[in-house]
Amino acid sequence: MVYEPGDKGELAMEVNPLSQSAGDHAWTVQVSYRLGGETREQSVRLTARIIGEVQVQPAALTVFTDHELSHTLTVTDIRSKPLNITEATTSSGYLKARIGRPGRDDKDHWTCPVTLEAGQDLPEGRHEEWLVLKTSDADYADLRIPVTLVKRPKERLTATPNSVTLIVPRDRPPPTRLIVLRDQEDRPVEIDRVDADDPALTCHWSEGASAPAAVRVRIDAKGLREGTLNSAIHIHVKKPFATSISLPVRAEIP
Repeated sequence: MVYEPGDKGELAMEVNPLSQSAGDHAWTVQVSYRLGGETREQSVRLTARIIGEVQVQPAALTVFTDHELSHTLTVTDIRSKPLNITEATTSSGYLKARIGRPGRDDKDHWTCPVTLEAGQDLPEGRHEEWLVLKTSDADYADLRIPVTLVKRPKERLTATPNSVTLIVPRDRPPPTRLIVLRDQEDRPVEIDRVDADDPALTCHWSEGASAPAAVRVRIDAKGLREGTLNSAIHIHVKKPFATSISLPVRAEIP
């Protein structure tokens, strides 16, 4: 866009409030422009107060898979007159969305499950998609949830489960999750190391070669930011062949 002297225009800034905590927030965008033959930058600051009336958990979904998948998200409305979800669509023909039956959680808040499904025909590779929920409430007409699908080739080495979810109680020790690695040809598996993307995660694994091998994932509740964590661990294997397996890890304090 070219602006002549005296011209005016608009700059659209979009924020996904579902991924932000309630309260005051500020975002800064660097706008690059050319004036004559010189390139310059201008900072634009956006401030807003987010009201946590309607929430989607998880607010952003990342799934690693080598087969068909099914994952359920939960929409929660804490208001006395909740919205209704009228339609669920996705940006990909390989990804289907199904609206479940509304209910109430343990705090008597209205909830509604939405299930995402993808079949074996999902192409291999990384897919950046959107789940769009249309509602009966004009203030929340469209709820947009980013969905990242990583379809890997079907592997000889499998991890069960292929994703980790930890619900961390406030008054008890944090839970752990055991991941089991198996070779489809029943050969022993030896783990070299396990790396975690977030320092709140710690991993311990079986020493030497065994069939199967195991990794235990633990979360430090004090390391959770704003009560939630969306991260990943990377299991590096050296036997029966050198490979790496990445698994998403989600944790939350209810």
